[in-house]
Amino acid sequence: MATYDFRILLETVEGKKTSYYSSSFVDTSNNLILSASDAYHRITGSISASYQNQTIFSGSNVNTSFTFKDNTLLSASLSGSQETGSIVFTALDTEYDRLLRYKFIGEKVTNTLGLPSDQWIYVDQVRLPADDEANIFQGNANLGNVVLTDTLTFAGGSDVNSDVPFLIDTGSDRYVKFIDERGISSVALRMGYDSDADTYEISGSTGFTTKIGGIDEVNVTNITSSGFIFSKATDGGNSIITIENSNADNGTDKGVGVEFKHYDTAGNSKNAGKIIAGKDSNYAAGGIPNVNYDSNLQFFTAINGTDTERLRITSQGEARFTGNISASGDIIGNRYIVNSTVSNITQSFSSGSTIFGDTLNDTHQFTGSVFITASNSENTKMGLIVDGNISSSQNIILEESEGKLKLNGNVNDDQIYYASTGGIILDSNEGITTIGNLGIGETVHPKPLTVAGDISASGDILNTQIVQMTNSSSVINTFNTGSFQTCKYLLQVTSASKIQSSEMLVMQNSSNAFNAEYAQINSGLNLIDFTTEVNNSNVELIGSSSFVNCSVKFVRTII
Repeated sequence: MATYDFRILLETVEGKKTSYYSSSFVDTSNNLILSASDAYHRITGSISASYQNQTIFSGSNVNTSFTFKDNTLLSASLSGSQETGSIVFTALDTEYDRLLRYKFIGEKVTNTLGLPSDQWIYVDQVRLPADDEANIFQGNANLGNVVLTDTLTFAGGSDVNSDVPFLIDTGSDRYVKFIDERGISSVALRMGYDSDADTYEISGSTGFTTKIGGIDEVNVTNITSSGFIFSKATDGGNSIITIENSNADNGTDKGVGVEFKHYDTAGNSKNAGKIIAGKDSNYAAGGIPNVNYDSNLQFFTAINGTDTERLRITSQGEARFTGNISASGDIIGNRYIVNSTVSNITQSFSSGSTIFGDTLNDTHQFTGSVFITASNSENTKMGLIVDGNISSSQNIILEESEGKLKLNGNVNDDQIYYASTGGIILDSNEGITTIGNLGIGETVHPKPLTVAGDISASGDILNTQIVQMTNSSSVINTFNTGSFQTCKYLLQVTSASKIQSSEMLVMQNSSNAFNAEYAQINSGLNLIDFTTEVNNSNVELIGSSSFVNCSVKFVRTII
């Protein structure tokens, strides 16, 4: 990164010459922005150095013990805010040998500060020297005609109200700068010459919006980019290039799009295709209700230099192809519709198994009948095999005279059946219900379910219920005094990370309920106290707790 020095030269009337030097006034590797206060302190802190009236400074005879603020000829003061103020230089008259003239050297710094670079500034308002020195005028001048025989130099803070050509000697930067003063003064836009890159540029700065508008034509030789020519980071929307057709009539015979060209070997531009957004409806003025603003998208390819439409996507989302459709992969669609004008469909089949769908939530719909031919063997796993539910809005009819649903097993009479006097109903909401009582291994079954022999399971047989406490005292469970005498509860209570478990044995004599809670354990705090009582014809298990958010899980066995 570059560094830029700054010097101040002073000369008195009697010819005394002094100089002050600030090495690395700006170091772009550390500071790209200086406040007015920073610049002021660097100027006043400039150290005494040898007097050298030239652009390049050798750096000799530097005296760090004497700074610019110690001199009695020229003072500097900060006017305005600490951030965006200005620096004012004032000639002093405290010495007999007063200040005659002073100069600033360091073009990068002077241009930034708005100071004249390498130009003598005289204390006198008007100075007409007899020798070859320049005549000096300070203040306003109203001149009818001015002829310049040498260079016209504007200080960095000068204003220009004229058509002025800028002469570039490529030795230093030359910029017209637009300074944004809303916060910290910043260069928002600059136009001019960059000597380091030997490039003429118009550039905006980060943090500011720069627009070029109202241009009828942009004539460039090439547009090149090391990355994206159009790039915009957009969160919550789309990064879009907008191309408009400004024709305002209501016709649908027009579109807007992008056209592509290639050059032949003779250097002539030839058609290479285009993408057009056409109108499917009229675009009425003023956003009139019930007026459609519909458009299609057309894709063209070129054959022998002629663009021909190959695909049109309508405003309704219908894709219309001109030509064949081929795919090296799958063609996937929700519906397959054959137009009535199609008189012939060529179908090809292959032997082997066919799979429809690839996920469990796929749906395949058939309108009409489906015939499946399979092996006639009852014990062969063929025909219609369903790994899941079978649903029908109408009856599922079994053509056998018995109305049997055969199960694949070794016993021919294994069946699930429905009859007017009894049977099994399978319902997705209610589970398995019976018409009448169900007996397993029993011809006589007076109860809803009668099992001859043991009931076993490879997993748990669960009858777990959950009750959420709604107040400090809640009924957890009840059982009828006319049906059951004794009940055993396995109880679990949770509240946040706390837990309590116990067993309780309850019995009743129609008038009173008796209980014994035992084997109670908890994680450090008793959450619920359980009691029992007879209320009307029910025995109630009551939970009392100060923790209203307790959840009670229980399993009961009743006799």
